[in-house]
Amino acid sequence: MKTIPAIFLILFAFSSGYCQSRDDQIDQLERLYKAFEYEQVIDLSSRIIAESDSLPEQMLVEIYRMQGASYYSIDKQENARNSFVKILDINADFELSSRDNSPKIIAFFNNIKLDYISKNITTEDTAEKEAEVSILQERFSKYKAGMLRSIIWPGWGHYQIDENAKARLLNLAGIATLAPGIYYAFSTESLEKDYLNETDQSKISKRYNDYNDAYHYRNYLLSAFAVIWLYSQYDYFFRDINSGQPAVLISPQADPTKKSIGLNFSLSF
Repeated sequence: MKTIPAIFLILFAFSSGYCQSRDDQIDQLERLYKAFEYEQVIDLSSRIIAESDSLPEQMLVEIYRMQGASYYSIDKQENARNSFVKILDINADFELSSRDNSPKIIAFFNNIKLDYISKNITTEDTAEKEAEVSILQERFSKYKAGMLRSIIWPGWGHYQIDENAKARLLNLAGIATLAPGIYYAFSTESLEKDYLNETDQSKISKRYNDYNDAYHYRNYLLSAFAVIWLYSQYDYFFRDINSGQPAVLISPQADPTKKSIGLNFSLSF
């Protein structure tokens, strides 16, 4: 029974000694690298990698970095390439720091990384990109087709980009303001003539009030139509074509406590 704890103690001592030995090797490797002992760095780094079954990824990347830089420094670029590729196999997004590496090594590594990424683009990735491009082309084609329509009438162009609910809302708002606005525009002109031509003192005041009311209704309605038209243009033209999101979002908003329904406007840039 006493042999079991002894075995655990032996295993613990062995593992502690192993870890300590590995840490010592890493420290030695860093000292050799800083001392420009590149041949020794290559030998020791290869031995550490061969003798260690499982190294933390960050430590392994650092070992390959020093190994690759050492190979490059003694003009063994193919070996340096292999070491740097090992880094990218671990972390394809890895970047060499300008603090610890010369500009030449960084440029060399970046060329390897570019080549590595281009070779590892799969057919599936290519098909996905092509599908995204196709969607964007179709979206832009619809958007382009609706430009003139949007300018002609508020909301007309929105049908082209499949925003039918907003298109109908803008169409109705345009009709509800422009049609009576035009009516009051003609009425204002007619009522103004009636007022100016009226000679009966008892009717002048009424003629003026009729003219004045029509004048204000005309201005309110045509101004409202202008606002709706400008909003329609802004919402159509100032949007992200890639995402298809409008600049201004309109969504219904209900308030159960007040038993009311309204519209919520949100503006994005």
